[in-house]
Amino acid sequence: QMDLIQTANEAAKKIIQEYDNKILSNITNIFTNAYEVSNRLKYFNNIESIVLNPPLKDNSAYKNISTGDYIFFPSRVNKVKRQHLAAEAMAYTKTDVKLIIAGKCEDDEYDDRICQIIKKNNLNSKIQYKNGWISEDEKINQFANCLGVLYLPYKEDSCGFVTMEGFYSKKPVISCYDSGGTTEFIEEGYSGYITNPTPQAIAEAMDNLYRNREKAKEMGENAYNYIIKRNITWDETIKRLLA
Repeated sequence: QMDLIQTANEAAKKIIQEYDNKILSNITNIFTNAYEVSNRLKYFNNIESIVLNPPLKDNSAYKNISTGDYIFFPSRVNKVKRQHLAAEAMAYTKTDVKLIIAGKCEDDEYDDRICQIIKKNNLNSKIQYKNGWISEDEKINQFANCLGVLYLPYKEDSCGFVTMEGFYSKKPVISCYDSGGTTEFIEEGYSGYITNPTPQAIAEAMDNLYRNREKAKEMGENAYNYIIKRNITWDETIKRLLA
C-alpha cells in the first residue's frame, strides 16, 4: 500500500511540474512572496523569479506601548505552525517568562496535544492558550505590550505576516532555522533569534529576552527600522507589479 501511495505521489508531482513549466515558461515576470518560494521554483522547475513580499493590510495599525513579561504567538494552530514546540519550550525556561498562544485550532487531536503538554508540565500559570480567534484590536494590543514574538512554522512559504506584525510593533521575533521564508527577515541577535527547532533552544531564546529587557527593546527597534527600510507597502507593491 505504501508503494502505491508513493507511486501516486510521484505521478502527481510530475504532472504538477510539467503543468507549471508549461504555463510559467510563457510569462515574462514571475513574482514570488519569498526567497523560499523562488528557491523552490528554481530547484524544481529551473525557473527564475522575482521576490515581492506581500504587505500587511495596514502597517500603521501596529504600535509599541510597553515591554511585558510574555511572548506572543498568534497564528492558526496546527502541526505546521508548531505551537507544540512553544508549549514544550516553557517547561525548559529558567525565568518567569510567559507565553500567549492565540489562534484557532481545527484539529481536535492537535488541540488536545497542546492542552496535555500544558497539563503534564503544570504550565497553566505560564501559558495562556484558548482555542479560538481573537479580534484584530486585541491582537494589535497583544503585540504592542509583549516582550517578543514567537513564530515557528515549518518551511513557511512566505516571510510570515506574524514576523512583519512583530517588527512593526517594535518587537524581536524568535523563529527556527527550518521555518522557511520568515527567517529571511530576522537577523540573529540583532532583530530576533533563529534557533534549532527544539524546546530547549527556543526556551533559551525566550529566557534571553526576559533577562535582557533593554536588549530586547533595542532588538525591537532594529526590527522596526529594518521593516520600514524595506518599504513593503501597497504603493510600492503596485508600482513594481506595473513596472
